[in-house]
Amino acid sequence: MNLILNHLNCDIYSLPYPERSGLERHDFGSVSSLESNSKRRVASWADSFERLLQDPVGVRYFSEFLKKEFSEENILFWQACECFSQLSQKAKEIYNCFLSSKATMPVNIDSQAQLADDVLTAPQPNMFKHPQLQIFNLMKMDSFARFLKSTLYQECMLAEVEGRPLPDPCPIPCSPAPRVFFWKAKTK
Repeated sequence: MNLILNHLNCDIYSLPYPERSGLERHDFGSVSSLESNSKRRVASWADSFERLLQDPVGVRYFSEFLKKEFSEENILFWQACECFSQLSQKAKEIYNCFLSSKATMPVNIDSQAQLADDVLTAPQPNMFKHPQLQIFNLMKMDSFARFLKSTLYQECMLAEVEGRPLPDPCPIPCSPAPRVFFWKAKTK
């Protein structure tokens, strides 16, 4: 599912909420505080789409919902953009700390290995800002409303109210099992 995110070695849930994406950050507490107050976790997803995106469990259920609607690529794109922004920021931090002419801890490298200050102009951390915001708004205004009315969300709410564990968002295999072929060795 998160092939791109895994390839980038990016943990979407460790990211700070992206003010740079033009989205408003709300302080809802940590996921661990939500876990200690599990009676409220699923219900909090309905508070706002932003809140849902801050909860790894909520994102998992929303992703499964989007799979069923054949629009999982929206959440994957949004997550990939978040990771890209994080990677670009890390690159700037490394440059400023070690490679810049004004670095606080400059490394001793030859002139051929040095980077010009303007090297970090591409890629820009916000180069996907507008498409990401468009997909965010699409999910928030369209998919999110349907998710809150879905059987999956209703089952989660019921389980939460009754104090039961949340249902498996994917009770049957989420994707078809890979086809494995076995050949018998020819015997003479």
